[in-house]
Amino acid sequence: MISFRHHVVSLVAVLVALAAGIALGGGPLSDLGRTASPKLRAENDQLRAELTAAHGATGLADGLAEQYADRLVGGTLKELRIALVTLPGSDSKIASGLSETVKLAGGTVAATYELQAKAYNTSGKSLVDTLGAQLADDVDAVPADATTYTRLGALLAAGIVGDGEAATSLLSSLGSAGLVTAPDEPAPADLVLVVVGQKASAVETDALAGLFTGLDGGVDGSVVVASTGSAESGLLRGLRADPTWSEVGSSADSAQTGAGRISAVLALAADAAGGTGHYGAFGSDGAAPGSD
Repeated sequence: MISFRHHVVSLVAVLVALAAGIALGGGPLSDLGRTASPKLRAENDQLRAELTAAHGATGLADGLAEQYADRLVGGTLKELRIALVTLPGSDSKIASGLSETVKLAGGTVAATYELQAKAYNTSGKSLVDTLGAQLADDVDAVPADATTYTRLGALLAAGIVGDGEAATSLLSSLGSAGLVTAPDEPAPADLVLVVVGQKASAVETDALAGLFTGLDGGVDGSVVVASTGSAESGLLRGLRADPTWSEVGSSADSAQTGAGRISAVLALAADAAGGTGHYGAFGSDGAAPGSD
């Protein structure tokens, strides 16, 4: 049986090959491609046919994932409250799709937060350090030896899971500093899904690894979610290479697909039960928990 990972890798190979063919056909060798090389034309035709077939297979997989999603995830997040945290550049369709899959799993999306770039890029580091140190004095859940970004993640976790004036005040302070955008009346959550984008610099990736480590330590479970491209050569790949976060955190890629979103929700349920892992087309632990 062809695995999900093999299918995605094969599709990527077809796309790369087709792109190369298009580049040759539209560039300096365009005349050669049309008149002097029947072999090249035949190869391009074959690649287009393979790409059409790959798109069809992807559509079938997504259709099956949508049709059987409730059977695969039903009850896995029963009566649990989930917070969504989105990063700049993340795909809003992934976030909305995850919300629907959470509902199928029996969970509730308690609140959605937007982490701002200032929270992890170099321009905001001084603010993050100074404000974090001030706020941590009043939050017992923040480890005394936490570093700048791990401390910020722990503070964000305290605001997300907390209830009452203390949590509201904490989120308000982070919001006033331009680090996090929170809803006006957020409900406390049990678990967190973090949706990241495609790209980030090495410095930003390191900062986010620390932030997500602190966030994970302050909630009952969290999973970082991204697209296939982010896992192949982007931000999620960099995060998974971080030795500290990768040991304590969980992730799921290919969340632009229905199958990827199912994997993310199953990963969240597994993480809440104490089983960390990295799943998806480029995950080291298989397509989903229990798939290896």
